[in-house]
Amino acid sequence: MDRKSPAVFTAVLVSVFMQVANADSAPTQNVPDGQVFIAPVQAPETPATTVVLKPVEVRNNSTFVVSVFQKGKKETLQPNGILTMDLSNGVITLSTTTKTDAVKFITLSGKTGACQQENCLTLQ
Repeated sequence: MDRKSPAVFTAVLVSVFMQVANADSAPTQNVPDGQVFIAPVQAPETPATTVVLKPVEVRNNSTFVVSVFQKGKKETLQPNGILTMDLSNGVITLSTTTKTDAVKFITLSGKTGACQQENCLTLQ
């Protein structure tokens, strides 16, 4: 028996085990076993869309006076009155002028019927 064959056999075994050990110790991507890491697609950035706020037609279809508030300004809307407000100036708030008046409902709709603007806020 030749003394070189166990040494060669041992060297081959060590090199095989080292390759397996190196393959197992490769850096991972924090992915659970059985899953594959796929890099996200590099999509070009899209500019943010700007929302254009259009005028709102406020219609008082009730039998009482309504107060319309927007950014500290107060407008009085008479029964069956119409008021055009710019929504880009801020929130529009409606309120009755007396405690006895009651609002049945408020409807926001698109341009329909007698409404002249893109949006119509109707109070009844």
